[in-house]
Amino acid sequence: MAKYSVSFVVKEENIPFFEAVFDEKAEAFLWNLIEEGDLKGKWRAEAYFEELPEEDDLNEWIKEASADAGIDSPEFIVNEIVQKNWLEESFKSFPPISFGRYYIY
Repeated sequence: MAKYSVSFVVKEENIPFFEAVFDEKAEAFLWNLIEEGDLKGKWRAEAYFEELPEEDDLNEWIKEASADAGIDSPEFIVNEIVQKNWLEESFKSFPPISFGRYYIY
């Protein structure tokens, strides 16, 4: 499972250039439309990695994709993905329920 994500914001027409670069390097490359706030209408791209790449490599990859797209390199954010038991976390959001003699927790 990926342990790190690298995210950045670009216009929709630039996504294929970043996908071409990161598809070969990352475990997964995803993107989604930003629907609210100052960045509404732009796309957040996220590349997921098992091991954190060197910052120089990330800069090089983003610079390469940006050059291919004909844009300035976007700023990127590196996040460590905290491993959680998501099933347990979802159970915490449901309160116990009593039905007569039955108690579901």
